[in-house]
Amino acid sequence: MDMTKRLNIVAMALAVSVCAMASGRKDDAPKQAYLFGVGISLTDSTAFITDIQTVDSLFLNEEGFLPHEAEYSLQMKLYLANRMNMRDKVCTVFYDDNQKDLQKQMSKVEGKLKDGGYKDLVRMVKSDFAFVLYKED
Repeated sequence: MDMTKRLNIVAMALAVSVCAMASGRKDDAPKQAYLFGVGISLTDSTAFITDIQTVDSLFLNEEGFLPHEAEYSLQMKLYLANRMNMRDKVCTVFYDDNQKDLQKQMSKVEGKLKDGGYKDLVRMVKSDFAFVLYKED
């Protein structure tokens, strides 16, 4: 797969993530966050994707964003680097307060990855990798 195609996939993943975040919130009640992560590399055809997970006490903020989103991407990146020796992976998380909507989004992302030339899509089940609540010191 050529570099342009891989860059397009990365750009698409980021655009989908931003669009999901921009939808905004209609009420002030805290909403449970559901999330899944994706790890890809521009130099190989293996992509990693987690199951949809919930993290105890993790809620979207009043604007509908995931607090400390980068920390959850970093958790996945560190897991892939340290436990699976996959240091070149770029990781991102997708989230929503509606699990069905997030499942649809996950299906779209999986399809884009397969269409983009990622031949091996490795599913990371929660027993292998689980996001943990980020707590500031």
